[in-house]
Amino acid sequence: MFRRFQHELKESGAYVVIERERNPIYKHYEAYKTTVQEEYRKHYALFVTENGNINCVCRKFESSGMLCRHIIRYLYKMQWSEIPKQCITLRWTIEGNKRVGALQHKRPKIGNFLESQPARYSTLCKAFQDLAARGSCSIARYNYLMSVIEKESNFIENFPNESGEKRAREEEDDAHEFGDDDDDENFNDLRNPILSQTKGRKKERVKSGIERGKAKKGRKCNFCGAIDAQHDSRNCPTKLATNC
Repeated sequence: MFRRFQHELKESGAYVVIERERNPIYKHYEAYKTTVQEEYRKHYALFVTENGNINCVCRKFESSGMLCRHIIRYLYKMQWSEIPKQCITLRWTIEGNKRVGALQHKRPKIGNFLESQPARYSTLCKAFQDLAARGSCSIARYNYLMSVIEKESNFIENFPNESGEKRAREEEDDAHEFGDDDDDENFNDLRNPILSQTKGRKKERVKSGIERGKAKKGRKCNFCGAIDAQHDSRNCPTKLATNC
């Protein structure tokens, strides 16, 4: 923010402020940039009230809390030795981190956490994520969990407007249907984990155009000087023939 104020202070030197109107309620000033040709100049109106408030039509102070170059130039014209208090917002002062009075806007209080639809959605997502991790351990768990999800999805879509006693009885019947013996048979099926790709190069490195353009040098016989020969100086036919 200090650098931004420095920039505004520097740019204010190119402006001129002249008085246009004066009355008992306010004073009207006009600021324009002297380095721009007259037909392309933008004129900014400044209004100074009797209690010392300064308003500029650019609205920089109202939007960002930073004094604009036009107001700074006006203060320089009026030979102010320091910035007036009404031109400094509370957040740039030493007491800016302190709360002054009650806040204008307060978050609505929710008596029950689950009364909020996003809260219920987040809670269900975390619960189903843990359930999916357990159900993916084996094929038997996966098949059982998918059948339960399909069954409960149809029930949720046609959820009855009842107290829940009927639903409690149905859950007890389901618990008797899947007893302890079935749990041992379906859930204790421990198998080896699925193999995954380890680190390392999966395929041959892609060569650049320079590498592909270079022709591979063939073998050269140091005795006869033949290139792309299938022999070397130790078993060169010319050498063998000469020795014979």
